[in-house]
Amino acid sequence: MSWQDFLKQKATKQGLSIELQNTLLTALPDENKNPQNQNNIANNLNIGVDTVKARLKEIYTNFASIYPELSNSKGAGKLKTLHNCLRQSYFQLNKTSDFVEQDISYPKAFRSLIESRIKRFVGREFVFDAFSKFVEENDQGYFTVIGKPGMGKSAIACKYVSDNQVPCYFNISSNANNTPPQFLSSLREQLIRRYALSNAEDIDLMTLLEEVRDRLNDEQPLIILVDALDEVRQEQGPENILYLPKNLPNNVYFS
Repeated sequence: MSWQDFLKQKATKQGLSIELQNTLLTALPDENKNPQNQNNIANNLNIGVDTVKARLKEIYTNFASIYPELSNSKGAGKLKTLHNCLRQSYFQLNKTSDFVEQDISYPKAFRSLIESRIKRFVGREFVFDAFSKFVEENDQGYFTVIGKPGMGKSAIACKYVSDNQVPCYFNISSNANNTPPQFLSSLREQLIRRYALSNAEDIDLMTLLEEVRDRLNDEQPLIILVDALDEVRQEQGPENILYLPKNLPNNVYFS
């Protein structure tokens, strides 16, 4: 994983807005180079230094929950401390292929699909930016990517899951992995494992989402990606083919 992709993943997990993400990427352009000073950041983003200071302060507050060292740093040293913390996490992530293998949090059933689709993936940043903006501007909801077959919707989904390690489900009709019960079973298993839920094997999806939401702070959205709704094998019945809740809990998003 590249340094820039790593920063985007971390920023998304910490709930940073698009503006804060861009500021972070500009401030820390390279894992092996010193952070940019505030004047350079301001010039690169075409904003004032006071705006840079305000954004950096918000970034530090967001990352302090996972990097307590930030609380002991002051002034310009705070950005250097954040850089060092992120570098350590980045190098640990890329240290060995075995570690990367263990770090993958999406189901093994989708691993080959995801890895094959992201090999030559380029562009589409406007889709990711649009989704980040949607999360930023809405308390909860469904974000739908619509397009004709072959336009790269699944590749976009695979790239997002690979970079952000979010719970996911890929409806694959050729593998017969495309029924509502399979989706619910897989998602329930992922959420139980990821958030160490107990006595959650038989609860309904809405209750499951609420339990996860209650474990997250206000800056941590729960994002779940579902691909290829057009491949879902649906019995005659409700229009909601995966039985998803009409109204999601706050801070929960499906894409």
